[in-house]
Amino acid sequence: MTEDGVIRYEAGLQPDFSLDRLHDTGDSIEGGLNVNRFLCDQHGGLYLLRSPKEASAIKIDIATELSSVGLIDAGGNYSFRSLSEQAQFMDYCRSLDIETCVPVAYTANGLIVKYVEGVSMDRYLKDGQLDVVTIVLTNVHAAHRKGVVFGDRWARNTIITDNQRSVEVDFDIALEGECAKDFEIAQLLYHLLHFSPHRTQLLAIIKDFYSDKERLADYDVERLCGFLERYCAFFGEGEYEGIAGGIASPVQELVSYFRSHEV
Repeated sequence: MTEDGVIRYEAGLQPDFSLDRLHDTGDSIEGGLNVNRFLCDQHGGLYLLRSPKEASAIKIDIATELSSVGLIDAGGNYSFRSLSEQAQFMDYCRSLDIETCVPVAYTANGLIVKYVEGVSMDRYLKDGQLDVVTIVLTNVHAAHRKGVVFGDRWARNTIITDNQRSVEVDFDIALEGECAKDFEIAQLLYHLLHFSPHRTQLLAIIKDFYSDKERLADYDVERLCGFLERYCAFFGEGEYEGIAGGIASPVQELVSYFRSHEV
């Protein structure tokens, strides 16, 4: 519904919801590309107002990563979604029963979404909680089967709720091309290993998930493996090596597993 230049999305809102009744709590979360201010309604419900910020430096970093890991070489590309495009993307995902945060309204001030209560996936992994890995992999794989590629899946953009739901958030970056889903799953797997200090157990969970060869058959395995290897080469042995170090060895073990189980 459009009113006074405001595009509203009705799903999941209270019947008496009104933009006029939202007030700024004074708290905010600053990301690389956006400033997210907390809003509250008359029932205590929380929302985020996402407003873009000048982010030329981080855009250069993003371009360097995506290019160096091989997205462009593989015939893919990327773009930065506008806030209105992010709202449309979330609305589309939810029409396909793909769990994302809920868009509320797009206004001249930015994009309002419902706040997702939970813990980011990287914190779960650092705390040694691996029970949700299969849930996350299942949801991302289901999205890929429906032709949806989120973009920028690096564990911190996945929220795990108290009831163990996996909700995808943050859709600034769009991946494009036939190789996009291969790149996205490689990015996700690399960062799962990156953030976990329990890589032996995590590898067992990932291998078990892909022991169903129909899942692996949905990807170009050689291209997926190439992206994983180039992630290791790009991040190398520096500060991005991972919280437990030595990430090249488990990544190579996963690559070998994929190549030996390719359909």
